[in-house]
Amino acid sequence: MFRAMRRTTSTFFKPSNASLHKLASSQVSFSSHVFPSTVDLNLIGRCNLNCTWCWGPDHQAAEPISLNKWKELVTDLQKKGTKSVIITGGEPLLKRWLPDLIKYIKTDLNMRVTLSTNGILLRRRAKDILPYVDDLGLPLDGPSNDINKIMRIGKFDHFDIVLDAIKHVQTEYPQIDLTVRTVVARPNMEFVPEIGKVLLDAGVNPEKFRWKLYQVNPIGPRKKDILEGNWLISLAEFNHIIEKAKKLNPKLNICAQPYDRHAGRYFMIFPDGATHVIDKGPDGFPCERPLGNVFEDMEKVIKNLFNQSYLANNDSHGVTLNDSSSAFSEYRPRRYQK
Repeated sequence: MFRAMRRTTSTFFKPSNASLHKLASSQVSFSSHVFPSTVDLNLIGRCNLNCTWCWGPDHQAAEPISLNKWKELVTDLQKKGTKSVIITGGEPLLKRWLPDLIKYIKTDLNMRVTLSTNGILLRRRAKDILPYVDDLGLPLDGPSNDINKIMRIGKFDHFDIVLDAIKHVQTEYPQIDLTVRTVVARPNMEFVPEIGKVLLDAGVNPEKFRWKLYQVNPIGPRKKDILEGNWLISLAEFNHIIEKAKKLNPKLNICAQPYDRHAGRYFMIFPDGATHVIDKGPDGFPCERPLGNVFEDMEKVIKNLFNQSYLANNDSHGVTLNDSSSAFSEYRPRRYQK
């Protein structure tokens, strides 16, 4: 499952006066810097889909961290200024103790909770989880099962499952801010604008969700597969699809995220505690910069987070880079758009 993106976040470095003015109401200073107000918790690498273009953690990633350790970590993050968390993976609904963690974050810590899921297990687990969720992201990558299954590999009826989940959430949990997410890639590109009509024809209320489109992103453990396969599209092609989708679906709230906007938008904690931020790599694509392990040495993570020289010379695979300028010097805050 790809990561969720729908929130106000912080500047990782000391912001400019203009940025500080915009962020002052939602950020917390930490040793003259600003700690991320939104954190992605990639609790799990495992997934019940096997999408070739996936930019989540490795599906075989170890999961050594207990529920109590995750609770302790989120409590610590809140003290440092984090206000909301994104529960993602992998597929987070595969975690048996997920309801306990989400309930704790929402009721005990009063933090904002976003859940990013492929939706396969949502109806089965809804009663235990959705009462504690503020934002929900569900993926739909085609206007029909035939197109959707090209993108979402491993569940032939994923299209029908997600449509049903969307309608269920709108009916039973209307308080949740719902985002339907679509990854735009070479195989589904020409069919994407038709998704809006399918949603409306299925009875989805256009006033109760937003539709967000993402340019397929060559990053993570499957970057080579994405680059060598028939997945990438240009920014011009992506923008053309966005405009076509808006023209065909004037009633829908449509927003877009090309991959060149990923730099500076994510503070991610992986299943074993390894922590990364997204920056722009020397090849022009986003890359993951490692910070350390939050369960082993939180202070080291913080030190690296605020060290532009460190970020500019390390990626998640330990390769030395020549990119001397970090994208975080001008951090772009994420904001929920409605």
